[in-house]
Amino acid sequence: MATKANATLILTAGDAEALPYEDESFQRISCNGAGHHLLDFRSALREMYRVLIPGGIVVFYEPTASPFSNALRGLFLQDDKYESPADLAHKDEFTSESVRKLLTEVGFIDITTSTHDFLAYPLSGMYLNLPLGRSRTTMKFLTQLESKLERLPGLKLLFDLFTWRFLVVATKPMTVADG
Repeated sequence: MATKANATLILTAGDAEALPYEDESFQRISCNGAGHHLLDFRSALREMYRVLIPGGIVVFYEPTASPFSNALRGLFLQDDKYESPADLAHKDEFTSESVRKLLTEVGFIDITTSTHDFLAYPLSGMYLNLPLGRSRTTMKFLTQLESKLERLPGLKLLFDLFTWRFLVVATKPMTVADG
């Protein structure tokens, strides 16, 4: 629902590898599940860096490539109509480590990563529209259980084996010398 607070929101269609914005135009850039769809992710990161102001932040929340997620994709999504050419080209290599490396190469600093969705998302069938994923009660239970389990000490390594997504946050340096 539109409000006066966002009445000036402007939607622009463009190429992520050649953003139609002036240098240092944005304070924040957020990509929710979009990065792994880009054919030339490095070029897109360079463009994001260019349009961010010094001190600006970029955030990615992406599906991760892990032995577990790659095995499930191999079993269930080999010929999936939802997978883009970019997905098929490099989704099995898209990890928080690979994104961190590219962000560092481009010049970003203060890069933090975390893993998420080790239980509810994989058990729901991801975007396969399985019955478990359609049950609001079951999904609420699974997400609450996941939240409680991830607070248990010593289990992070186990959960990371089954994680489905990762979050990466990075900052454009205030000056070139900061990078």
